[in-house]
Amino acid sequence: MESFPFFPPVWKKQKLAGKLFSLSLIWGLVCSHVWAASAKEELQKALEAMHAWTEGTPHGAGWREYLQSARLEKELAKPEQADPQVLAEVLARYYGEAEGLELAHFVRVRQALTDWLGEITGDSWKGLAQQARVSQKAFIPFGPATMHRVQTRLKSAAAALDERLRLAGPNGQAWREYLAWNDFVEQIGRGPQADLDRLDAIYYKFDAGFEGLGLYWFTDVRQALQDWLVVLRSTNQAELEANYRTVLDSLAQELEKLGPTPTAEQTVRIGQILGWLRDARQAPWLVETIRRRFGRANLTAEISAPLVQAGLDRNVQDVSPVVDWILGTEIHGTGRTEGKITSSLVPNAQAAEVLLHFSGVTYSDTTGYNGPARIYASGQTTLRAEKKLWILPEGLQAGPTEAEAQTQTDIEGIGLVRGGRLIERIAWKRTCQSKPTAEWIAARHAEDRLQARLDQQVDAEVSETNRRLQERLRRPLWERRLWPEQIQLQSTDRAVQLTVRQAQPVQLAAATDPPSANPPGDLLLRVHETMVNNTAAAALSGMILTDEHFDQARQEPGVLGQLFQDLPTQREGEPWALYFAHGQPVLATFRDGKFTITIHGRAFRRGQTKYPGMDITAEYRIEKGPQGYRAVRQGELRIFPPDFQPGGQLSVQEQVLKDLLQRRFEKIFPPEMVPQPIAPPERPSVGKLELVHWDARDGWLILAWRRIAADSPSASSTTPTASIGP
Repeated sequence: MESFPFFPPVWKKQKLAGKLFSLSLIWGLVCSHVWAASAKEELQKALEAMHAWTEGTPHGAGWREYLQSARLEKELAKPEQADPQVLAEVLARYYGEAEGLELAHFVRVRQALTDWLGEITGDSWKGLAQQARVSQKAFIPFGPATMHRVQTRLKSAAAALDERLRLAGPNGQAWREYLAWNDFVEQIGRGPQADLDRLDAIYYKFDAGFEGLGLYWFTDVRQALQDWLVVLRSTNQAELEANYRTVLDSLAQELEKLGPTPTAEQTVRIGQILGWLRDARQAPWLVETIRRRFGRANLTAEISAPLVQAGLDRNVQDVSPVVDWILGTEIHGTGRTEGKITSSLVPNAQAAEVLLHFSGVTYSDTTGYNGPARIYASGQTTLRAEKKLWILPEGLQAGPTEAEAQTQTDIEGIGLVRGGRLIERIAWKRTCQSKPTAEWIAARHAEDRLQARLDQQVDAEVSETNRRLQERLRRPLWERRLWPEQIQLQSTDRAVQLTVRQAQPVQLAAATDPPSANPPGDLLLRVHETMVNNTAAAALSGMILTDEHFDQARQEPGVLGQLFQDLPTQREGEPWALYFAHGQPVLATFRDGKFTITIHGRAFRRGQTKYPGMDITAEYRIEKGPQGYRAVRQGELRIFPPDFQPGGQLSVQEQVLKDLLQRRFEKIFPPEMVPQPIAPPERPSVGKLELVHWDARDGWLILAWRRIAADSPSASSTTPTASIGP
């Protein structure tokens, strides 16, 4: 394998500040050029900049030779189309082991070369297949440097898990014993001389599927250990290169078979091939290009402005004490506030933005104390306030309140503790003279109190909502590496729009945009097959599901608990467990008005008896009748071994297992599913959401709900708040 003395000496001599300045300057150059030129023009500029940077050092000629710059320059000079195979072979050099290739000058050339190769082959299925074929000779050999990087990553992941186990106390010590931790650490330290059989045994412990092993502290170690085992076993580069060419040939064939909307099975197979390429550290440009082609959002949601308003709008009725100090007069009394908080959506392409508007009136009866005088007054303060709320993937954020008020008072009478009529006349005169100023001051005080109260109330609600989101959604998903790859929220004056792309590093998302049809409703949800399949693969691959897990799921707050409420609550005889298959434990397809769910089980257990793997498939057709939508199962559940051929015969054990699974999964996949209205438990003002559209086509499941206002006026629109009046 070729090697090279990697950093130019001038780079090594730079101080830290100089390095940071150089990197920022380089990235500034990248950002200023990358969108302004074609891929070929950008590559030409990037290559010239890289050569100018390296040729001022003793290693400039060495870099040119190692990176095969002469071959690339020859392709750039061609008046006709360049040879994509040459581009792929040169590109492989930029992913080699040479130290320094991660620096910005090299990365810029690498990215521009990737873009040019993609521009030449195109992003059609045939174009991607061509890119796979021309990459067959672009094998990337690796050796000690790669092994060191992978080993370092494994050490880092193991150190993070070790710290987590330390914090877990006795439970952490039990995990250490199960994982043979001391042996594991010893094998990591042995480097290339590690015992592969021992590491295999430890890897299977990480991959056993027990509860807890899905948390990222464990999964990060498992992935890093898998990478290290691949590198340790790849000593025969010739064999790996032969396998690489075979794999790329299979990938090209799969791509050539694709139609306008790839099937779920095709998408999974291509994703598995990309997984092999990732593990073998081959053709990363091809993996990136294909993932970009399959990189559309696989979940979109649209929430109408009326539905948002139903959750936020509320009436305000409040009685609270009034205490103030105006122009030397101490004021006490009672204020009764009547008003309403309304909301509206603000167009924003970066977040979902909501404007909260409060309007109301406070009626007050007060007594002012100023020396011997007692001033009895009634007042009316008109209040208005606005506060912005932003909904982001990280949670809610609230802006400051802007308030305004106008106060009018009527003096009902003046009493004296001591003094005669003269003092009373003086008191009346002074009170009337100061009344406009007092009203102005009272209005400003009312604005301050309204602003403070709304800030306090809304900020407290935002904080509580963020806490619930963190505990119930974000943290559980994050700890299992299930947080989506991309989440985008935006708003128009008519709706909040959410787009999500859920895909692990080698998983594929949607290849097409969701259907353009926009059925009427207040909540529109469009889910692609890959959203379900990618989430299931990340969450359930190799995992073990028991009766206890079902019981725990029913107790979960929110949507998860509701999903499990209809499952059977009484256990049938001995404890039961499902061992999900590795790779793709669940496969969902949405086509032609039907949806199909297949569960791939690698094994099943009832009591102490363990049974072999079975696939359970339920197919439903979506129908609309006088009573609304329903999903009708097409025939019986299909329960067969993974490799079962039509016309084959089940063994006695397989038939026993099939009967067992038929009874159990008949309750999970009943002959008919009738969706019930959704009633958000934490927002009774929303009322209920009734399903008004349900369809499945081209890999997408499309559902729409219409809001039905709650029967009670108090439940639909009036939710008293804490005091916000003056």
